[in-house]
Amino acid sequence: MENKPFKCPQCLNWFTPVPMPEDMMCATCADGKHAVNKVGLIDCHWGHVSATPSEIRMAVLWNTAKTVAEKDGLGGAKSESAVTAILADMERDVALLERGMADIPEIIRWSSVKEMPGMKDAFGSRRFKTLEALEELVEEKRRPQTDVDEVRRSMKTCSLLADEIPEMVAAARMALGQMRRDVEAWQPTEKNKGGRPKRDAVTV
Repeated sequence: MENKPFKCPQCLNWFTPVPMPEDMMCATCADGKHAVNKVGLIDCHWGHVSATPSEIRMAVLWNTAKTVAEKDGLGGAKSESAVTAILADMERDVALLERGMADIPEIIRWSSVKEMPGMKDAFGSRRFKTLEALEELVEEKRRPQTDVDEVRRSMKTCSLLADEIPEMVAAARMALGQMRRDVEAWQPTEKNKGGRPKRDAVTV
């Protein structure tokens, strides 16, 4: 997905890319005032906004699904214990992924809610505002339009990511099935074990 939330490897914060006018650029970059870190890298987040908690949760699930779906078989494992460990890891990853799938409706629901700054000790509607409540506050000039824009973006981003996850989960399940078949057929070679190759399939 284009504009997928990501974790910056430099500052370790989560951001979501947003479209910016082509004729504009980062003013700090233009003035050469960005701070440079110890290894000489500039951490500029022009065109990025802080990701919402829902965007982060959905992006983590999306990344996990993609990683598991793209796992490459037994990876040249050279021992029975290594083969067993790789399969066990894959079994665990797919199980965790399927458990994460169950959280998608809840993530989608919370993507339409914004937690009010400085209200962590409050409860209910004082702390959490739905899109409709935010729109009323913006109309009354009590909250900025950016609050509504953030929630709408969060809802759209989470929905788009959620639409892509089932296909990757299906691919992960297929990869797990193939890995099980590979494990059943796996045999150590003379180079790895010495002597004649073992003929019995590995059982897990």
